[in-house]
Amino acid sequence: MKKNIFIILLGTLLVLPLMAGPIRVSFRDSTITRGKTVYIPVWIDSSVTGLNVKSYELDINYTAGPLVIDSVITNGSMTESWGAPAFHLSSGKITIAGAGTTPLAGTGIFLYLKTSLPLTSTSTYASLQFVKAYFNEGTPTTIVRNGTITIQNLPVITVSPNTGLLTVGETLQFYVSGGKSPYSWYTTDPYVATINSSGLLTSQHGGVCAVVAVDSNGITDTTGLIEVRSFKLTIRDTTYLQGQTINIPIYISDLTLVDIKSGTFSVSYNANVLTALDMLTNGALLASFPAPVMHFASGKITVAFASDTMRLNSVGTSILAYIRFKITEVNTYATTLQLSDIMFNESITGNIRNGYFTPILRANLTVAPSTAILVAGDSLQFTVSGGATPPVVWSVSDTTLASISATGKLKALKSGIIHVLVIDSVGATGTSGNITLYDMRIRLLNVTGAAGDSVEVSVEIGSYSPGVFSTQLSLTHNQNYFTPIEIITAGTLFEGRLVAMATPTAGSVNITAAGAAPVTGPGVLLKIRYKISASAPLGSYPVNFAANLLNEGKPLALPTNGQITVGTTGVEDNQPNMPVEFSLNQNYPNPFNPNTNIGFRISDFGFVTLKIFDMLGKEVATLVNEVKQPGEYTVRWDASASGGFPSGVYYYRLQSGSPSISSGQSFIETKKLILMK
Repeated sequence: MKKNIFIILLGTLLVLPLMAGPIRVSFRDSTITRGKTVYIPVWIDSSVTGLNVKSYELDINYTAGPLVIDSVITNGSMTESWGAPAFHLSSGKITIAGAGTTPLAGTGIFLYLKTSLPLTSTSTYASLQFVKAYFNEGTPTTIVRNGTITIQNLPVITVSPNTGLLTVGETLQFYVSGGKSPYSWYTTDPYVATINSSGLLTSQHGGVCAVVAVDSNGITDTTGLIEVRSFKLTIRDTTYLQGQTINIPIYISDLTLVDIKSGTFSVSYNANVLTALDMLTNGALLASFPAPVMHFASGKITVAFASDTMRLNSVGTSILAYIRFKITEVNTYATTLQLSDIMFNESITGNIRNGYFTPILRANLTVAPSTAILVAGDSLQFTVSGGATPPVVWSVSDTTLASISATGKLKALKSGIIHVLVIDSVGATGTSGNITLYDMRIRLLNVTGAAGDSVEVSVEIGSYSPGVFSTQLSLTHNQNYFTPIEIITAGTLFEGRLVAMATPTAGSVNITAAGAAPVTGPGVLLKIRYKISASAPLGSYPVNFAANLLNEGKPLALPTNGQITVGTTGVEDNQPNMPVEFSLNQNYPNPFNPNTNIGFRISDFGFVTLKIFDMLGKEVATLVNEVKQPGEYTVRWDASASGGFPSGVYYYRLQSGSPSISSGQSFIETKKLILMK
């Protein structure tokens, strides 16, 4: 019985190989880089052990063009011991046949197809297809799996920048993208430029070269031309105020590697902004050369220099020369200072770095007060605002009429019209309006009388040397209530002189007076007696100068009109014109935020200031700073101006510095105000 079982088992083992399934022969899908040569494996995926496989035949179609099969390789494969197979190639097809004495066993790579992928092909895919796959002329049977090849472009690296223009001694950083680090760098001409391991190029001598980078896979990239020039001319960006005359330097780079004996260059600019005047060499490299030749054209200056014995070979950056320009006083836009036409030693071209010139708009200065009326001997302080750059210089348009101090204090000398001028340290200017000057004062004094009475209106003059010989006066008055009666000289400066009053016309009277000897004043020149109508209502009535002519026009007198007041009594005051006193009122409201009103009265023509001070006595605001006629005034202080003032106690001070003609009065008063936020 045991013997029969053994025979059955042995028979089963003998027929197992005959019953095995088909053997799979395959290509694996893969990705291959264009331009490479590769070994594409043919795989046995099913075990052939015990199947007594000793021969084979393969017919394979492939995509011709992107794939070029060169040969069949068995080294390291399952068929290595069988030796090289026979194969036949035709367009897009390879037939392979091989045999051996030792049966194949196991699974693995059956053989290799040596294949190249030409760079000229643009295809991105290729296929490998089995037409036939036989073992032992058909036993065991086979099944196949075809393969697809994805073709990718050859890896590249890119070096940037691709070009460059440098001056000897300058550096330029290069970068690489793509590929695999680390990278190695070199230049095609190390005499012209060298490059370190991080891609930093240093220019050495004039010439051209290229930069090459290589990645760890041997992929390379080469730049375009990198040019190195022996020197560079530079004009730096600069700004100056309008109207200035300036010297703009032209810089040249290190010249230790070259000896310059001659050269030409040009500088172009906007002629509406700058005007080239000259080229200066004092203190510059060209100082040792003969004077250069210059050619001026609108918006361009061309310079040529040469020497038989001298050379330019400076170490480091130096100033080659200066170009002198005049800056326009009108236009405010900028201009490029553009270098061109550079040729040294008749063959060496240099690099350039152009400059940019921007004129600075000068401040528009404001002179205060803008207008004023002064009498010879009067002084008036002027101020400047608007961003003046100190120190400032003051002047007047006619020094025979007035003088002005270094601090801006004007003194009137004689009659005329002038302007006050100021200029700051950078050329910004300001001009006042008309400042009208008189030689002396003349005025009509106020008088009071009762209806039906007569009053004397005094004509008063200030001091004047060399004096007054004659006068022609024309006065106007209310014709309904006042009638000129006579001219009185007794007790006046014109006592004993010839005086005439023309027949009065409606509302006016003309007076002439003259004498051999001058009167210098101050004092009453003469008086006019007026008859007040009995029907005149109570009140004040003006008496005005229509004209006043002294000495046929010289001196020129500043007139102040007067008034006749019809009162209940016939008492004459003949006092200076109303208001009869100075006063400074308390501000209202007080406390305040942010505005308050300040009222004051002045009794005489003169220069008036009203200023605000803080608790430390520091002036913080000027509300009035000008000549004023007698009268009552109100000014407002806005404490929110100029960025605002903090809460606290402040002081305001009124000062009149011009005394009256006869009384010599002046006035100063200070009061306190409170800003409460």
